[in-house]
Amino acid sequence: MNEKCDLKIINMETIKILPNLLIVDDELNVTRSLDRSLRDQFNVFVANSATDALDIIKEKEIAVVLTDQRMPGTTGVELLKEIYKVKPHVNGILLSGYSDANALIDALNISSVRGFISKPWDITALREKLLEAVTIFEHLIDENNAKPDGKEGVKLQNLKELKKMLETIANLDDDVLVTSELRQLVKNPFSNRMSDYEYLNQLQDGFAIIEPDGRFLYSNPAFKNILSLATENQKEVPTLFDLNDIPQLHKIIQSGLTGEYQTSDLKMKSQADASLYVEVSVTPILDEEGQYHAIVVIHDQTEKEKTISYLKGINEVVLNLNKSENFEDGLEVVLQLCQKIFDVDGAAAFFYNEDMKIFEFSYGTGLTQEAKDYLQEENGSLAISRIDLESESGWAVAINDTNKNRLPIFPDLLLYQPIFSIAYAAIREKSKIIGLIAVFNSSLRIFNEELLLLSAISNEIGIARFNTRLQEELLHQARLDSVTSLINRSYFLESADQYYVREKFNKAPLTVLMIDVDNFKQINDQYGHSAGDDALNRIASLVKDSIRPSDLIGRYGGDEFSVIIPDCDQKLAEEIINRIEEKFKAYSFSLDNEQIQLSVSIGYAVATFDKNEGIETLLNHSDLQMYKIKKEKRLNQ
Repeated sequence: MNEKCDLKIINMETIKILPNLLIVDDELNVTRSLDRSLRDQFNVFVANSATDALDIIKEKEIAVVLTDQRMPGTTGVELLKEIYKVKPHVNGILLSGYSDANALIDALNISSVRGFISKPWDITALREKLLEAVTIFEHLIDENNAKPDGKEGVKLQNLKELKKMLETIANLDDDVLVTSELRQLVKNPFSNRMSDYEYLNQLQDGFAIIEPDGRFLYSNPAFKNILSLATENQKEVPTLFDLNDIPQLHKIIQSGLTGEYQTSDLKMKSQADASLYVEVSVTPILDEEGQYHAIVVIHDQTEKEKTISYLKGINEVVLNLNKSENFEDGLEVVLQLCQKIFDVDGAAAFFYNEDMKIFEFSYGTGLTQEAKDYLQEENGSLAISRIDLESESGWAVAINDTNKNRLPIFPDLLLYQPIFSIAYAAIREKSKIIGLIAVFNSSLRIFNEELLLLSAISNEIGIARFNTRLQEELLHQARLDSVTSLINRSYFLESADQYYVREKFNKAPLTVLMIDVDNFKQINDQYGHSAGDDALNRIASLVKDSIRPSDLIGRYGGDEFSVIIPDCDQKLAEEIINRIEEKFKAYSFSLDNEQIQLSVSIGYAVATFDKNEGIETLLNHSDLQMYKIKKEKRLNQ
């Protein structure tokens, strides 16, 4: 029984599949603004609480979560941790409008966190970061489902579909025999079946019917385009002999002409010497004379394979940058990966020195020792005129033949390193170029098609460097007292313990000072807390000026300061205390037209390094002595 098959040509350009984005923020104006700004590129879901967000995550296939850091009852970091437990492939971006150093540091340790955006946000930077996260998400879900850019086309899935198509074209019976009607259809496009012929012409899969003698009874434009087939007369139909230069395909089609059904994934070269990744299906069709024709369908997976390779490369780079303890180690591994991914002799990275206005060599692989010496001794100042450091779109260039084009940076490198082809891509932080990554080969290498991948890798390096610098900055901020810029109590105690252990090992004396400002409450009460903060800053400066740079000073709490003085015995400690007290006696400053005279009470303790002693013991002893001195001062007033 014949089946009717309603075939429709789908214009894939009209279909826009948007990635799912979840925006989480308890402020409605924020979610509405982001929704309006991003809905053209993303299918946006909105949640105003962590609970709602987790419900959406469980129900929908979300690619990226953009979450506020501070929300009622939880934080963005905690939410991303919970999401990671449920769906580890979902990428998160943290939206933060306040300073929370410890939380952001914590977020850097979640592998699915792709970065931070501060309020008010730069919508261009936000879009870029979201799209980067989507790319990684698609690969992590299933690399085999990677979607190439452009139209995917209509793919003939199996023999049943082939049969249906042939029935529709030639009105064949269930035995799928090639009839004269089919021959007439292909040879005469002006027949009554022209609509079916046009369908074949518009397929993006290659389709061909090959006669027993190897002549192409019909091949659609896609078949010729995929294989780059061309005859001397473009109107001539190619023959099987035109496939001699593609032996894998030739062999499969020959099998079909002997009655064997074949399906295979092939990696091969087209006649234009381009790499091809194709899925080939060959169906033998017996005609009325007992001879086999071959129905050949070729689905071009080249772009898909390039995309998969691209995503694998990017994902491997991201994983290595994330797991490295420091940026330099991660960069070294990434350059080694680039050497492997691009199949080249070597790779190198350069970073821009803002002060000296030059590019400096950072690390390289595959370089001769002479080349390394040259790069470390010279600089890349010649590159400035040819590179736009403020470029919005970045900078990438391929020099396929260095005999014809001068290198834009370190031009004399060719004297020490055999380089025939080289490609560069800019490393950026936001829109500013901060460095370059290069891959090079001693023989001819056409890099043009791979500049996109190199640019993507350079972008990941830029993100990793920014995150490293951010983490260092956040760690620094987390250790400082916001009023005096001295180290805070927690970091002081951590550092003081290291001082104690070191001096004990060196068998050197160590003294702890505890300093408290006398009558500091009166300043706050009379002049306000702003004046109190100003006074604390002045006190910190006076103490710092009285001690050595190698000594450790921190704000212990309130109006108390503590100092660790290595290689300091009791006699030297008393001298230092007298020096501090004299500085305060000689110092005054004006508040509301009144001269303020500050004084301090100082207690100290000298380490004995007994087995029961520790840094906390010394701090307690010096604190008790300081309060004893304060008490005596009150009694004598």
